[in-house]
Amino acid sequence: RTLQRLTEIDPDAAATFAAELTEELELPDYAEDACDIADRMGYNPQRWIDAEYTRRNTAA
Repeated sequence: RTLQRLTEIDPDAAATFAAELTEELELPDYAEDACDIADRMGYNPQRWIDAEYTRRNTAA
């Protein structure tokens, strides 16, 4: 769901992130959870989503 939401918020970032995930998914233990993959890559999608919501709500 997080990747889907990222796609809605920023399609370019989601495409870049998905490309990185493609490489990671070659390892079976990484294929279970997109959030776990993001954490292992050092990317915190929820923190980014929260910051994006704050930025958009502040700009409105």
